[in-house]
Order: sequence, then structure tokens, then C-alpha cells
Amino acid sequence: MRKVSKREERFLNELWELRYLSSSQIQQLWYPGRSIENCRVRLSRLAKDGFIQRQPLYDDLFRFAWCLGSKGYAHLRRRFGGEYKAYDVLSPLYIPHLIETNDLYVTLRGNNDGIWEDLPFLWRGSHRSILRYCTRLDGGLSRIRDREVRPDAIVEPQGASLCVFMELDRCTESLVSGTGRRSIEGKLDAYAQYLNGRTYSGATWFEKQYGPERKARIVFVVPGRGKSTERIDNIRAMAHAHSVSKVASLVCLSSTEQGAIRKACGLPEETQATQTSVTSDLALWRKLYEVSAQAYRRLSPESPIRPKFLHIVQQTEARLMVLETACEGGIVS
Repeated sequence: MRKVSKREERFLNELWELRYLSSSQIQQLWYPGRSIENCRVRLSRLAKDGFIQRQPLYDDLFRFAWCLGSKGYAHLRRRFGGEYKAYDVLSPLYIPHLIETNDLYVTLRGNNDGIWEDLPFLWRGSHRSILRYCTRLDGGLSRIRDREVRPDAIVEPQGASLCVFMELDRCTESLVSGTGRRSIEGKLDAYAQYLNGRTYSGATWFEKQYGPERKARIVFVVPGRGKSTERIDNIRAMAHAHSVSKVASLVCLSSTEQGAIRKACGLPEETQATQTSVTSDLALWRKLYEVSAQAYRRLSPESPIRPKFLHIVQQTEARLMVLETACEGGIVS
């Protein structure tokens, strides 16, 4: 059997925890000094050996995603013990939502080396984030209905009495609906009942699960594209007027505000040394883009290598845009 390096073991463990990642996310987390093509070659080798597998998607932003394969599960069980159960297969329609949620994890992890147990925060995805509570029907004591609210992720920063419920909003749900379900309003109502509703002992459902010392924070993140600014303004206005704002701090941000996302999750800003590194990378990638674009323009339309050069230019431009955003916002991609 193929020998797996320690770095690959940590990658497989992180992939198991997060369930699905895009090639770009894996590159940022595990191969930041490599090109996306080099990263895909490495992933293809792991897939060929059965450690990971590629899941085709039907989404405008993501063509496919990577998840753990059968040999990956077997290796983790043999190497670290424990069950490492295989997750239920997710619908390809939901996976893009999960991938964008994992973008938030990439933002929070920053420059950490990827050892899951040593991260400065605890991350629990939606498969481990069910918050259960009960409601009394018509105010009675005998008629009780079990309910739950499921954040896209829960973040608990080390050394802080804070619990952050993350919500990734892809602008696919309505703000308000007639039934109050599958809407932002319905989600806020559920949080209000969980955070403010009382158990028989008198504690809130949140206090029962996390203790009386913890503070709750709800963070909505809207991907920075399309009408994101308008969407953010609408959610902020709704949250401000909603009763949930009386029992928890509520923040709504764009995914491009990475520094603000880290701060909202109780994590420190990136170091100045990292910023200097990003600035240096930006100059390098600008030069790379200029050279590749110039070479592409010099090729004749009939040249067989023209499509390859176009792909290089597009990939270089995409990375350049990420770095420029990072420098302008004082953040790190």
C-alpha cells in the first residue's frame, strides 16, 4: 500500500472533519506555495489510490469537490483509532453551500499549520451543530413540541466565554415567508426560542447546553457578489428589530471582510509579518500576470498553446484579485 506522509494524514483528518473542500480551499490550506495545477495533480494521485474521491457538482461556482475515500477512512482508523464513520452522502445541490461555509473555516484558520487539535478555536460543522429546544403549544405545560435549529457551523474560540453560531447566506432563502419557515425571519425566530426559552429548571436552553457564563453571538455571512450589500443591509435591519437581538449579539458581514469575520469569532487579527508577506506576494503575482498576459497577446489565434496560456492568465488574475482584496482590507486570503 502507498505510504502516506504525516502532512497527508493531517490533510485527510481535516477533510474528514470538514466533509467537502474545493481544490482552491485545499491549495490555500495545504499547498499555499504551489500552483493550483500542482495541487490538483497531488489530489488526483490521492484519488487514484482511493484516499479521497472527487464529487461532480452542478453549480455555477464549483464544478466538483473533494471528500474522503474508502482508503482514507481505513487509514485514519488504523493510524489514529476511533470510528471515523463515513458520512451520509450529501445532495450535490447542498454541497456548494457547505463549501462556501468551509470558506469561513479557511478564513479563521489563517496561517495555522493544520493540526486540528491545536487550532485556537473549536469548529463544528452543520452535521455536529444541532441545537435542540422545546416549545409549549398554546402556553400549556402538557403539550410540548421538540424543535431544533441547525447553524451552518459553531465556533468556540479558546480562552473566550463566547459561542458563535455561523450562518452562510447564499441569498437563496427569502427574508420573510408566509409560514415563517425556510426564511431568515424563521431562522431568527428559532434562535430567539433557543436562546430565550426556558427549561423546567428555569435555565434557558442555551444555558443548559453551554452554561450560564457563555455569551452567544450569531454571525451571518453573505458572499461578496451580486447584490450582497443590499442583502446585508436587509438582514441587519431585520436582526436589529428582532427580539433575538435582546439576548445575543448579532453581526452580518460580507465574506470579503475577513478581518471582521475573525474578530466577530473572537480571534485576533493577522500579524503584521503576515501582511508584509502578502504585500510581497502581491508584487510577485502582478509581475507574473503582466508577463503571462503579454505572452498570450503575442500568440497567434491559431497557436495550439494559446488555450493553455489563457488558462494561466485567468488563474494568475484570480490569485491577483484575492491578494489585492487582502491588502486593501488589511486581511489575508
